Amino acid sequence: VLHIQVNPNIDYIAKIAEETKCPPFVPKKVAIQLDEKQPVQESLLGNEEVELEELRQRILQLSDGMKPSDVECVEFEKDDETNHHVDFVHAAANLRARNYSIPYCDKLKTRGIAGHIIPAIATTTAMIVGCMCNEIIKIVQKIDKIELYKNSFINLAIPLFVFSEPAEPVKIVSKAMDKLMGGPVQAIPEGHTKWDRLEMKGPLKLGEVMDKIQKLYNVCLLYTSDAAD
Repeated sequence: VLHIQVNPNIDYIAKIAEETKCPPFVPKKVAIQLDEKQPVQESLLGNEEVELEELRQRILQLSDGMKPSDVECVEFEKDDETNHHVDFVHAAANLRARNYSIPYCDKLKTRGIAGHIIPAIATTTAMIVGCMCNEIIKIVQKIDKIELYKNSFINLAIPLFVFSEPAEPVKIVSKAMDKLMGGPVQAIPEGHTKWDRLEMKGPLKLGEVMDKIQKLYNVCLLYTSDAAD
């Protein structure tokens, strides 16, 4: 895919593996909140924003000097020994098996399974991962044209494969007459989208959050819902 030269020499691979230093595994110390009256510790809230920013910076570092022509489409072929496709699948499968104490398989079995995959949940998952990787590659290449990114709609039962350009988020604005609400609607703040958010430093109870929003925007909250809804 990235025109990286493959060296299948076992001695070379063993030397690289020997020189690779893996940090020792250190289990995370997680305190479980047993009493809901106790304040939630910062360690239980997670640090997703920091992790996402670190990942974004790592992706941008990889993009230095990369051009769209550096990436090409490669079709999986299990019967071609020169492309090392089966070698990669075989190595990844056995590494996975070792992690979970599952018996290893030989290369012949790997080749046989790879050639008789029945379309199912695993196939759908692989397609979604592939589509996501395509978009990540565009980010790595620092492509800033929104029309070059794609939304994917896939239905293997039909089958149907549809790719469309992502639309800009709809801005919510004030209206003198809203058909759905049956009256005037005021957007607070004006022009916000569903992707905007209000950040509050906690821990806070739901009532405290509602009070802060009501005082900040001079509104009356009728209901709340979590992200799952």
